[in-house]
Amino acid sequence: MINEIIITETQNNRYTQNENFSDCLISIFEGEEFGYFSDGVFVANDACKILEYADPDQAIRKLDNDEKLIRTIYRSGQNRQMWCITESGLYSLILRSRKAKAKRLKKFVTSKILPEIRATGSYNSAPQLTTKEILQIALRAEEERETLLQLTTQQNQVIQELKPVAEFVESTFKASKTSIYIGEFAKIHGFIYPTGQKVSYKGKNGIFELLRGEVEGYRHIKYLAWNNVALAKYDSNHGNGYFEVKEYEESFAPSSRITPKGQAAVFKKFAENGIHPESSLGV
Repeated sequence: MINEIIITETQNNRYTQNENFSDCLISIFEGEEFGYFSDGVFVANDACKILEYADPDQAIRKLDNDEKLIRTIYRSGQNRQMWCITESGLYSLILRSRKAKAKRLKKFVTSKILPEIRATGSYNSAPQLTTKEILQIALRAEEERETLLQLTTQQNQVIQELKPVAEFVESTFKASKTSIYIGEFAKIHGFIYPTGQKVSYKGKNGIFELLRGEVEGYRHIKYLAWNNVALAKYDSNHGNGYFEVKEYEESFAPSSRITPKGQAAVFKKFAENGIHPESSLGV
């Protein structure tokens, strides 16, 4: 499919030391309209007109066979067989053109690109960095390396801190086969705070207060709602399956039970915060 493109005007038409190949090339076609294909093939007549060739047919004939081809192009209401040129062919036409801007590109190629390739084996269009810029880049790289090293150290520290907890839970904890009442879970393990205070079944700083995030210093441990019903985020119907609600046919209020999965999660969370079963403390 052929396209029409218009290259907009560049800032100026003068060749400068910091100018690159693309700038020179674009300046030749600024404000001009020409046909091109997505595979890098251009309509030869359009290119010749822009490059100010008096005899486009002769210019096209001088191109190598691999620089030109014929394609069917729809123009002026009908399909036409027209000469097209490859990107290599376009460069050949540019270098032979007498147009002032084309001469500027030729000068750029012969005085800058080719000598640099001869001297270094390649051409680098990126501007040369100053010593200050090189030092700034090196400093930023070192800062990024230090930041990454600190993050890695912190991550390793967290892993090492959690490793004893994981080993403790693995060697100490054993869940029940089915869900049990939360109070029963507390009695089985006899949890004790780091201060030596027991996590009671009822009362201040008890198991329910702890799971509701009401105990000072442990408010981040929050699994239950105020009404003792499991939070949807954690219950078996809508969340992680840590709790389930036991319904009764009688007039008793429903009660929360902790599942084997929930027992493991809560036991681990307690251990991470220094709350251990009294059996593990030799009490």
